[in-house]
Amino acid sequence: MAEQKTLNRLRSKIERAEHHILDLQERWVDFIPDAYPVKSKDDPQSGERVWYLAYAKPIPNDFRAIAGDAVHNLRCALDHICHHLAVIATSGAGPFDGLYFPIAKNAHIFRERLKAAEEYKTVADGIIKRLGPDAVKAIARLEPYDGGGGAILYHLHQLDILDKHRLLLTVRGRNPTQTMPPGKIASYKRALGMEDGRLTAREEAVAFQTESFSPFPLKAGDELGRRPMSKADQEMYFPFVMAFGEPGVLKGKAVIPTLYQMSQFIRHVLRTFDRKGLLG
Repeated sequence: MAEQKTLNRLRSKIERAEHHILDLQERWVDFIPDAYPVKSKDDPQSGERVWYLAYAKPIPNDFRAIAGDAVHNLRCALDHICHHLAVIATSGAGPFDGLYFPIAKNAHIFRERLKAAEEYKTVADGIIKRLGPDAVKAIARLEPYDGGGGAILYHLHQLDILDKHRLLLTVRGRNPTQTMPPGKIASYKRALGMEDGRLTAREEAVAFQTESFSPFPLKAGDELGRRPMSKADQEMYFPFVMAFGEPGVLKGKAVIPTLYQMSQFIRHVLRTFDRKGLLG
């Protein structure tokens, strides 16, 4: 097992990323109350009540910057781990030029990048091994490529690349759920033994949710849901989340839970490598 000082150093970038994620969460909580007001109107032709987004505030630029900082710190945490593995394997001699935690689009390219991390070619000395065989096997088992067991690291890598060329990516609000119809709420309450009126109408609207299929990304005027007027509830709740909007990279995925999942995966990598005795 590595010394606590070493583990603390290797965790520092992860912890910094988690600080940014928490900051983003707190800012989102403050931002959301009046950012996406929902209104309703009755459609006499269909006999339905229609809920729609009255307007949508743009996601503040600093939210993108904070998310970008979290992404970059997590990517750096992986590189620090790889660097430390090379320090252990070479007793600090290196070389460390061009050494990054190998991540790739597919398994073939990943193997090439893993080889480049493992072996450094020089004119004078030929090939220098800078990662031990156990470290190479441990990294390979992660499968950090699209479609592999560690595909989340590939997604992180792609987000970090985007942030180097623009302010991370477009993030928008989306509503994945909406309040259940009153009849279904009553059915669930009976099944759960909650017919004693312990919840207010508003609390019921928040607690009993069903899947929704609203447009993405949301914009002013978008329809959020409709229901026959005879079954319309006076209280309707549409939750909104901040989501990735960049085509091809986690499009539609909630930003904050995804970043937190990435941080926990990297913590798992660090713990696994430590248990295997790879960190010294």
